[in-house]
Amino acid sequence: MAIIVLIIVALAPLREDVYEEMVKVMSATDSGKDKYGKEYMSMDGMTVNRDDISYVSHAFDEEDRKEFRSIIDSADRMLQKDTKIYSIIEEEAANYFGGNKSLDETCKVIQERVSIYINESK
Repeated sequence: MAIIVLIIVALAPLREDVYEEMVKVMSATDSGKDKYGKEYMSMDGMTVNRDDISYVSHAFDEEDRKEFRSIIDSADRMLQKDTKIYSIIEEEAANYFGGNKSLDETCKVIQERVSIYINESK
């Protein structure tokens, strides 16, 4: 779940109403549409396999919501060294959260695109 939390924190909205909707979606146990009309896929029960690690994700419960809020509230600065990498993550994460790609596919594409970008930047 670490990469998911990293992506979510990196993309955490500044507006409170948008943040609340994001947390609502992350707490959902079924797929549906958010209040903006965008379809989402529930992460509840999704199996994630990465290298030798496999786990089953779950929808945010009250403890998760409190911990995530604490992480967001404790942020006191934004470190952004390379906006291109953040753009790649944001673009591909949108495909995942929009239900267009699986988590494994999303992680693979992010890794490939960032690797190409870094190699071409040398």
